[in-house]
Amino acid sequence: MDDGRTLFDRFLAGDDSAFDEILNAYRVPLIRFLDGYLRDVDAAEDLAADCFAFLLAHPKKYDGRASLKTYLFTLGRSRALDLLRQRRKFPTVDPEDVKDVLPYDGPTPEEEVFRHETAEKVNAAVNALPDAERIAVRLVYFEGLSYKEAGRVLGKSAKQTDNLLVSAKKRLKKLLEAEGRELL
Repeated sequence: MDDGRTLFDRFLAGDDSAFDEILNAYRVPLIRFLDGYLRDVDAAEDLAADCFAFLLAHPKKYDGRASLKTYLFTLGRSRALDLLRQRRKFPTVDPEDVKDVLPYDGPTPEEEVFRHETAEKVNAAVNALPDAERIAVRLVYFEGLSYKEAGRVLGKSAKQTDNLLVSAKKRLKKLLEAEGRELL
């Protein structure tokens, strides 16, 4: 699939199934990305739904200069930052209610447990990074965006994104080695 433009063009032409394909392709990555900001999967799901509703209500706002994924992530980031600002003013979320556990499936229960423990260690290490580095890591390595696309979402150049990732890798290596897990 290209950068989502073909699906979007089909949607604009009246093909309702194209929007379903857009949802299937980008819903889970957008929720994971927003959860990285908010650390609240329920709020991330709500904001992702809001992004898709905005795309439905205002399809002409997407001009195709960036990939559809980048556009959706930029919409989501803006909404996530607004929500975080609102939460700082009016804190309502109990930190004990937030869970960072994602279901992982594997061929055997032992592999599933090992994968889950490893993922928790990596998630904890990524979550310990400074905000800009953490988001850059999630965009590039978890969501597969290019440095340029991630930079667009973050409001930075590709080189600045690269610098964030170099710094993040150094920090992650130290954090994971302290846990007894070396980066491969």
